[in-house]
Amino acid sequence: MKYLAAVIRLFSLPVFFLFISLALNAQDDPEARIKFKGEEYIIHIGDTLQLGMGSNPDGSFMYVTLGADDSLGKEHALKKVEVRKIKYFKKMNVRRLNMFAPYVGWIYIDIIEGNISQAVEKGELILKKKP
Repeated sequence: MKYLAAVIRLFSLPVFFLFISLALNAQDDPEARIKFKGEEYIIHIGDTLQLGMGSNPDGSFMYVTLGADDSLGKEHALKKVEVRKIKYFKKMNVRRLNMFAPYVGWIYIDIIEGNISQAVEKGELILKKKP
C-alpha cells in the first residue's frame, strides 16, 4: 500500500507541474484567425458561430469537445454557440476557442496556428465571411 501511494505521488507531481506550466503560459487573446481555402476568417470574443455535423462515424464531433477527450454528441449538430474566451498557448502555438452553448455548457475547439482548422475542414464548424 505504501508503494502504491509513493508511485501515485511520484507521477502526480509532474502532471501537476505540467498543468501549472500550461496555465501560466495561456494568455487571453481578443481574436483567432483561421485560414481556410484561401480565405482568412477572424473570430472575436462575443461572436456567434454555427456548428456543423459531427465527423465521427457515429455522428459525434471529433474536434469540438466538452473538455479533455469528451467529444460533443451528434444531438448538438447545427446549433449555435457563442465565443466567450480565446486562449493562446504560446509554447504549443495553439489558440483555444472557449464557447458557451446554452443547451450543453462549455465546449472547446483548438486551432493550431498556421494550419487549416480541422473542425472547419470536416464541417464541424461552419464559418461565414463577415460583410
